[in-house]
Amino acid sequence: MKNLTSKISFLILSIVFLSFITPTPKIVGDIYNVDIQKSKIDFVAHKKSNYHTGFFPLQSGTLQVENGKLTGGKFTIDMANLKVTDGADDLGKHLLKPDFFDVSKFPIANFTINKVSYINDQDCNIEGSLNCKGLSIAVNFKATIESTNKEKGLFAHAYFNIDKTTLGISYGEGNINKQVQIAVYLFAK
Repeated sequence: MKNLTSKISFLILSIVFLSFITPTPKIVGDIYNVDIQKSKIDFVAHKKSNYHTGFFPLQSGTLQVENGKLTGGKFTIDMANLKVTDGADDLGKHLLKPDFFDVSKFPIANFTINKVSYINDQDCNIEGSLNCKGLSIAVNFKATIESTNKEKGLFAHAYFNIDKTTLGISYGEGNINKQVQIAVYLFAK
């Protein structure tokens, strides 16, 4: 009887102890690391008399692929090192200031892929969250996944517009179009 009581006590203590252990989430599929040298996010911003082009470099990123299909991911955008590519150097400096991206407070932005819905073998709709300037906004767009080959890597691209006012940017209202064209190019292995 004493032996049975000891075994039951041990079993109860084990159950109580194990109930406090948090399970490690299981990652399904393969993890691809974004090649930050080849990947970038281009932008085109329009105003009444002109337009400006540039890009945001990536700081890091990972993508999840299961059975040859993109299923999730996250990447960090290096806002502090954005570049204007049309020669408007003063604009590049201005974009870093508080009335645009306020990079002294918010040097990075993050994008998380929340859901991927395939339309066909290559095209999919991506639903995600962009965290920029302390704000979190939903961003949904169509993307094309050209390759998810383990040896050659993953290449994906997407083209969409984002409303700059959703990021609290109202500078140039009436003169600068609030829709900014975005082109994303991701390479990962």
